[in-house]
Amino acid sequence: MLVDPSLTFSYVACLLDQCVGLSVVSLLIHCGVDGTQCKSFMSKCMARWPGLKWRWGVWGKRMKDTWITDLQITEHPKSSKKLRFLGAGL
Repeated sequence: MLVDPSLTFSYVACLLDQCVGLSVVSLLIHCGVDGTQCKSFMSKCMARWPGLKWRWGVWGKRMKDTWITDLQITEHPKSSKKLRFLGAGL
């Protein structure tokens, strides 16, 4: 069962808004999520936190996690702080 996209975004926002000095976020999206929803979610995240480097991937049962892209919106100082969020779906 997939979760409501706005609920997923709220959960991610709650986590990221509490992080200090974060520079890289790796987020896996379930392979069953519609491509339009996926792109919308990614755009929303990158717009809200433009200073982060985003790493996006796909996960699913009986498949290896696959990283599909490394996106960086703006240059920022290197930091060792990273957050990996495993999304259950949108």
